[in-house]
Amino acid sequence: QYAHRRWTNATYTATSTTFTNISPVYIDFTPKNADNTVIFRCNFHANLNSGNAYMRYRLVDAYDNDRVLHTNTYCGAASYKVPSDHWITHYICADFPAKTTKLMRIRLQGLISSSSGNTLNLNWSGSDSRTVEAFEINTRIAKDFTPTT
Repeated sequence: QYAHRRWTNATYTATSTTFTNISPVYIDFTPKNADNTVIFRCNFHANLNSGNAYMRYRLVDAYDNDRVLHTNTYCGAASYKVPSDHWITHYICADFPAKTTKLMRIRLQGLISSSSGNTLNLNWSGSDSRTVEAFEINTRIAKDFTPTT
């Protein structure tokens, strides 16, 4: 199963040192099997106004009390030691066990590593479309797969 959602890389800012929703980056997805593995991917162009701060990301299910979906604390990071006037691509790719067959709202959350009033800005170009996508693979089949030569 595969799902995608297009969004516009428009005005969005975050200033929090605790996890907050990166509001335009989410997708609704219903796994076919709770034992399957879900893969989430997205990218966006962003600026963090400090070369001494960086972003950390995680994925949550907004329909399940913001349950963290992956096993580690974070599923991505970006902008470490990047000059404050640079815009770079933040690419997030993470996998996690579905654990449900209910509708999920897979949402990207982020936090800024420093408490010095920094801002993440996604307003590089209001005319850019971005895609967030999720798909699942049958974990049992993937484990049993033996490539042939």
